Amino acid sequence: MRRWLLVPLALVLASCAAVPKAPPAPAAPMAAPPDAGEGLVRLAESWAESGSHDKAVALFKEVAKDPSSPVADRALLGLTRSLCNPEYAEHDYRQAFLVADRLVREYPASQYAVEARAWRELLLGYLARSRELERRTMELEQTAIEQERQTQELERLKGVDLELERRTRELQKRTQELERLKRVDAELERRTQELERLKRLDLELEQRKRKP
Repeated sequence: MRRWLLVPLALVLASCAAVPKAPPAPAAPMAAPPDAGEGLVRLAESWAESGSHDKAVALFKEVAKDPSSPVADRALLGLTRSLCNPEYAEHDYRQAFLVADRLVREYPASQYAVEARAWRELLLGYLARSRELERRTMELEQTAIEQERQTQELERLKGVDLELERRTRELQKRTQELERLKRVDAELERRTQELERLKRLDLELEQRKRKP
């Protein structure tokens, strides 16, 4: 009875020993080292959130210098946001437009491209209105300059008119004085002629008295 039980057990053990061992599991792939640019972008984003846009802008620009960086598009978006933030003392909407446009052109498949397009359209409209405002401001300035020039010319002409009026009055006075002197001369000439006539009469009378 015991031998019958031992035979199957021996067969089972033999079969187990004949089963080949499973190959060892492949080693898990090593994780890729973290990108240094991602850490810089995260730091720049934290600075931007805290209001230190000058530091954030410098870091965003540093990361965006390398177009092959996996976070270059993210850095460009962060740079666009900071350049548009009115709290940033050196905010520059024209530069922000160029940055957003670069993101859209160089990384069209980026997850940040949609927001970059929105920024680009918004900034394009703003810059167009700014140029129109600058044009109108220049026109107004030119108009104001022209009005000032015309005002100065009017004042100059008023001064000329006053001087002309003064000289006209002076000329009238001189003319009147000249007319008066002419009348005086005429009266003197008349009296001179009358005196000459009287002298001739006196001579005639004297001659008559002398005749016997």
